[in-house]
Amino acid sequence: MVLATLQALAQTAPPIAWQKALGGTDTDEGLAIAATSDGGSIVAGTTFSNDGDVGGNNGFYDVWLVKLDALGQIQWEKNYGGSAIDVANDVIQTSDGGYLVAARSNSEDGDVPMNNGDWDNWILKLDAAGDLEWQTVRGGNGHDEPQVCAETADGYIIGGRSNSVNGDVVGNHSWTFDMWVYKLAFDGSLFWQRCYGGTSSEELYDLQLMPDGGLVMAGKGASDDGDVTATCDTAFSDFWVVRTDAAGTIMWQQCYGGSDIDFVRTVRATLDGGFIVAGTTESVDGNVVTQKKPHWPHGDMDLWVVDPELDASGGWNGKGPWEVAPGGGGAFPGAGELQKKKKKKKKKKKKKKKSAVRHSLLTAGTRCARTCLVLRRGIDG
Repeated sequence: MVLATLQALAQTAPPIAWQKALGGTDTDEGLAIAATSDGGSIVAGTTFSNDGDVGGNNGFYDVWLVKLDALGQIQWEKNYGGSAIDVANDVIQTSDGGYLVAARSNSEDGDVPMNNGDWDNWILKLDAAGDLEWQTVRGGNGHDEPQVCAETADGYIIGGRSNSVNGDVVGNHSWTFDMWVYKLAFDGSLFWQRCYGGTSSEELYDLQLMPDGGLVMAGKGASDDGDVTATCDTAFSDFWVVRTDAAGTIMWQQCYGGSDIDFVRTVRATLDGGFIVAGTTESVDGNVVTQKKPHWPHGDMDLWVVDPELDASGGWNGKGPWEVAPGGGGAFPGAGELQKKKKKKKKKKKKKKKSAVRHSLLTAGTRCARTCLVLRRGIDG
């Protein structure tokens, strides 16, 4: 596990403030990190080690948590797990100074009290020292995996994917994956749970809390039925963005992409009440209208930025600002003509910008075998 902090972003690679390699003599993997109120950070992942920085092991891969101070020094580390595989996919610091960990587990011994079949959600609430306050195992007889967790005013939201049709999972649309989202009280008891999807496969990769208490969820969609009332690419997958109210009821949902593989990796709320989503694409059509050629498997890298004004259903209404970042990419229908005009007027200038952006991203260590998409959304999606 290797960590590094960088100074303020610039055109050239920022200097490293500090970096740490954490782990033992076997496999150690960091999968999530969160800033903490004391200026340090909390790192979560999995470990197979039982030496070095790792204080113990329950038999195979354990959830591994490391608390660092502002200079990257270890303040404490904890491992939780059983005799099978236990992996932390996300961690947050909670308002009481403790931590919430969203992990997947197929253990049913050691620290893990039970298993519903295959992979389960294993949610751990820890105090400020990393000691266990409570835990809950959620899932059914299939593959249930959390990707992200968040704190609300009255509890916690867990989001991920599930193909279970029993146990804690109610309403799955088929034996393929649905987005699975549920809300827990501060003591770990269940408020509500919902499955989102159709008869093909939908998976949640990220979610954000919105100012009204609702959620914006982002992942991939490949159905054209069930909850997926927008037109998604059923042959491969599209970006699928879902906006809900505080109770998890869908307010609107939209698919974005082309005829090849498109899926969201992350979503972040913005200060104006909107949000921005980023992901990858192999498409050269549909919403990706200004991509010049397929980049896969050539390994080229572009950045697509769109800032449209959207209607209440999340669809672009043909108005509002937008921009395409240097390096290629695309825009929503209607913006492509404007981009072509700009390209004629500032052809040489754009070529310089393209080189600078790629240099900056590559120097910072970013790689994208497929095209990287970044979509800017307004309050209505």
